[in-house]
Amino acid sequence: ALLPPTLALTRRVTFDIVNAVVAPDGFPRNAVTVNGAYPGTMVVASKGDRVQIRTNNKLTNPDMRRSTSI
Repeated sequence: ALLPPTLALTRRVTFDIVNAVVAPDGFPRNAVTVNGAYPGTMVVASKGDRVQIRTNNKLTNPDMRRSTSI
């Protein structure tokens, strides 16, 4: 069952989508990250909560696509 509206929360998150160099397997490479993290930022919410995600596309690397989707 869903929580009554008075108990549900609105979770507000900001995603800054940026280029960064990551090395998850020990070999550095260019990547798209969320808030500088790879893998991206986790959003935690409970059933019935509202989630608002502000997304800022800050991709600048001309060698990579500079579009994004959530």
